[in-house]
Amino acid sequence: MLKIGEFFMIRELYQKGWTQTAIAKETGFDRKTIHKYLKEDKLPERKVNKNKKESKLDPYKNYLLQRIQEGTTNCVVLLEEIQAMGYTGKITILRDFVRPYREQPKKQATLRYETPPGK
Repeated sequence: MLKIGEFFMIRELYQKGWTQTAIAKETGFDRKTIHKYLKEDKLPERKVNKNKKESKLDPYKNYLLQRIQEGTTNCVVLLEEIQAMGYTGKITILRDFVRPYREQPKKQATLRYETPPGK
């Protein structure tokens, strides 16, 4: 999507005498895109996607959050439990959902034990 600053930059370069092909090479946009925005008098409107697709996991998220709070973050176990409840999705969606809730392992410090040479 073209940003507002880029829109004005394209118009400014064109007013300075640059060709559409030269502007396309400079900005990285296609020549047809440059032509389209030079032809329009107004800023490009951002397309808003109002239809957010529902995930197969949505009906089970409350249950999963409860199980994660209890300490279960094993996705295979969670998958079996929600499949028994009627989940038809795969494990990848479940892993992506659980990942931020997992505790990161703490690095364990090691003590150095030095000996004199030859021992």
